[in-house]
Amino acid sequence: MNLQLNDNIDTEKLRTQFKQTKNIVIEDFLKEESAINLYKYFVQKMPEDWWSTSFRASGTKDYSGTTVIRRFKKNLEKINSQYPMLYKALSRGQFAYIFDRTTKHVKGCNCPKCQYEKFISSKAVLKILNYISDEDCTKRGEFFASRFTSGQFLGPHHDINKGKLGMVYSLARDWKPEYGGNLYILEKDYRTIKKVVLSTFNRLALFSIPAQNGIPHFVSQVVPNVKKHRISITGWLT
Repeated sequence: MNLQLNDNIDTEKLRTQFKQTKNIVIEDFLKEESAINLYKYFVQKMPEDWWSTSFRASGTKDYSGTTVIRRFKKNLEKINSQYPMLYKALSRGQFAYIFDRTTKHVKGCNCPKCQYEKFISSKAVLKILNYISDEDCTKRGEFFASRFTSGQFLGPHHDINKGKLGMVYSLARDWKPEYGGNLYILEKDYRTIKKVVLSTFNRLALFSIPAQNGIPHFVSQVVPNVKKHRISITGWLT
């Protein structure tokens, strides 16, 4: 798969916006063919048991203590039994979440997900993202594809120590805002909404992560009985 950046990205306009807000969205980030091929891979071609369900409920807003279970058929009942506990934790103000994600692939893997990771941290793309953000990132941190399905969510957290820049590349094709699964960026009080980034197709959300306080944000719950999947690739640059 040959991933290609959209030639029409207005880096000057985005740089000005980022300087003011420290978070932007880049519409049509990849050329359409590249975005469609990535989408088809995650929705149609990647084996179901290459996904894992990640969940956690705790009073702290980091990812320690996370449980990750591969989505083999034998594990689905155990995964589905976690939802009531996680909803209760969220209602009590604990950091809770449940969503499907990819885990680290073997070294040398050349699947589309791994190709995207190499692409996003290539010198050419890093140069553009660093120019827009006025950062000096030199390499990628953790990256994974995520899939939010009916009932899944990611509670408020901060991403401290994840990297200098965070990004969510959305591949939610034919997704409607009322389905949920939208990214909410919050003020430091964790209550005031600063910005809502709707899940859509071929859109990159890019945001700065302050070293001291991080960037409070969450992904809203996908409403019950939605058959489509909110697909994205999440990662950090350091």
